[in-house]
Amino acid sequence: MAQAQPPSRNGPRTAAWIAGIGAVLAILSAIAGLRSGAPIATGLEGTLAPDFDLPRIDAGASPARSRPAQSRGLPLLLHFWAPSCEPCVAELPTWQALVRQSRVPDAEFAVLTVTAAEPSEVRSFLAAHQLTLPTVIDANGAVHDAYHVAGIPHTVVLSKSGVIVRELTGAQDAAQVKQALQAARTAR
Repeated sequence: MAQAQPPSRNGPRTAAWIAGIGAVLAILSAIAGLRSGAPIATGLEGTLAPDFDLPRIDAGASPARSRPAQSRGLPLLLHFWAPSCEPCVAELPTWQALVRQSRVPDAEFAVLTVTAAEPSEVRSFLAAHQLTLPTVIDANGAVHDAYHVAGIPHTVVLSKSGVIVRELTGAQDAAQVKQALQAARTAR
């Protein structure tokens, strides 16, 4: 008859230690995914984009309001960013170029950027960097929540009918954004 082994004194501690290592590895994996720009599924692709109505604050522009539904009929690049986000700031020249392209008479898309930063900070930042990004202020973070934005920069690409076609997490280059925009142009 086999003898029963006495319980290990380290059993619960070892299990907790292993669980802790697993949690740390999961967090590091998520961070690596965000830094690499790897897509993170939020479950919104293929759904109608949540509408909102937020105050618009562009450098040199009088305050107005903007909402995604105003762009129906055109694909929309909805970009979440912040002046304090280094990857966001690094990619802003790409976004400024896209805004210029969207403003030509026969443009086939629109751009709207969203930030939760203080309006005065955004105004100063846009002016200091000579940016004319159409920007709305999400003061209470409700739009970030509605779009499941877990980190910035984050871009949501909407079709002409307002359906979310793609989500791009992390900093993107112009080629990646244009590829997502092309998918929006061909989507319903």
